[in-house]
Amino acid sequence: MKKTLTEHLLRGLYSAVLYALVPVTIYHLIWRGFRQSAYFQCWGERYGHYGDAPAMSTPTLLE
Repeated sequence: MKKTLTEHLLRGLYSAVLYALVPVTIYHLIWRGFRQSAYFQCWGERYGHYGDAPAMSTPTLLE
């Protein structure tokens, strides 16, 4: 399916807004961390990085 110019522009705008908001989220995490020190411990999880998370097993289909 070929994307139109409007879809490309909207995707670019969406991506630009998300990249612009990253510093805001970092500021929020720092501010929250000063109020609750436990917030500093799991920053990676807030951005989708779980480090040494156990590997998921192969899904099994139940019939």
